[in-house]
Amino acid sequence: MKIGRIPALVCVSSLILILGACGRKNDFGNVEPLETKAQLPNLTYDSNNTQPEPSVLDRNNPEDQQILAQKLEDLMDRFLKICLKVDEGQTFVTKVNYEGLYQLRNNLDQKYLKLVEAIRLKFEDPSALSGQTDSYKKAFYINAYNFNIIQTIIRNLMKNGKKIESIRDIRGRLDFDQNAIFKQKEFLRITNEKLSFEQLEGRILAMSSPNAPNTKDVRVIFALSKGCNTCSILLDEAYRERKLEEQLNEITRLSLRLPSMVTNDHVNKVTSLNQLFKWNKAILDQGNVGGIAPFMQVYGILRTYDKIEYLPFDWNLNEVVAPTPINTADMPIITAPKENPCLPFLKGTDFKSISSCQKVVNGQTSGNYKYTTELAHLCVLSKTDNAKKVTLRIVGRLEEFDSNRNDQEVRLDLSTTDFKDDKRTGIISFVHKAREISTITYDTQRMELSVAQRFRFWSLDMFKKKQQRSFILSCVATE
Repeated sequence: MKIGRIPALVCVSSLILILGACGRKNDFGNVEPLETKAQLPNLTYDSNNTQPEPSVLDRNNPEDQQILAQKLEDLMDRFLKICLKVDEGQTFVTKVNYEGLYQLRNNLDQKYLKLVEAIRLKFEDPSALSGQTDSYKKAFYINAYNFNIIQTIIRNLMKNGKKIESIRDIRGRLDFDQNAIFKQKEFLRITNEKLSFEQLEGRILAMSSPNAPNTKDVRVIFALSKGCNTCSILLDEAYRERKLEEQLNEITRLSLRLPSMVTNDHVNKVTSLNQLFKWNKAILDQGNVGGIAPFMQVYGILRTYDKIEYLPFDWNLNEVVAPTPINTADMPIITAPKENPCLPFLKGTDFKSISSCQKVVNGQTSGNYKYTTELAHLCVLSKTDNAKKVTLRIVGRLEEFDSNRNDQEVRLDLSTTDFKDDKRTGIISFVHKAREISTITYDTQRMELSVAQRFRFWSLDMFKKKQQRSFILSCVATE
């Protein structure tokens, strides 16, 4: 009996090796290998993420101390700016220059390596989340997920001498689970924990939105990139505590505009959806969300059909079509902190700034007013008193011009505690009555401020023309 087992074992072993070889051929095709100097200890395949990154930061070096003193979000901004590129013909679709990043790492580019190490150390810092708000933690985890996806692909871009085609290629030869890279336990080092990508994703999804407590946040689905073509796009900036709601709404709205995410066949009345909707159906069916159609309507997709089909999912890397070398020579790692543009309006007050509005979208919505708003700087401020009563304030200045170029400066100071806040649409509105009646609308999702003022004072001119100033400004969130 013992003699009979040996050929069987040999056959089984041979079969496994043959299957493994076939799998590798199908996975990687005839992709040309990248040039490699093999100077780093872990430039080769490292699906276990166990080989330590070589340290390039010297804590006794004053310049390196300044790098480590930078905020995580500022470092992430720098990292995303060098690795992302807007897809040609798509103003908001970003792709990753994996080959360019790989070459920086392979060539031991000191600026790049120091930047990456500083970010990694901040994600691994055991005290990183101590005393932080839920919004900060949520933004931190999203940044950690996206950063580690990119780093995992770069660490494993070459496998068995050839470039991988998909993040799912990063798995052991005998591991037949294509999603093994997402399930691998203790793969990520986040603060004082070791997590898998799946565990980290579940934690982020469980962190509800302030507008929908005790509900998994659907928008997170579109914020997390899995490194593939039909996954969501990456923002070219870090997620931040103060801007988180705006950023999650923006990435959801942009993602739903992608043909790979939602398409409607109006002739056959069929809606085709990304597989992400199928995989996350339970989250979309939560009571506060109400299903796919109500969720999409909030973000501008006004029609979906009862007949739903799911689009093929493309796991190929979300990489730029024509990768180019990245030059870090002029890349600043250390930057001076940005000053809050609303700071002059905050001095001596208890208000905090929500956004700064300076870009004029429409300087005159009514043809009955002779002036046109061309320059503006308004700030949206808020404060909460001890009784938890919120006061909103719109303050700042604008410049108006008429056809004869007689310019005038206008200063606004509008505040109220009596406002409407539509949680579903994100629109805040109120009316301020003084010498003029001001109707203000602030769209927190589109980040637009609309002001219309009807003058009540008496003048001869008011009998000739309706005196109304109207303008729309585009805003950005402030730190």
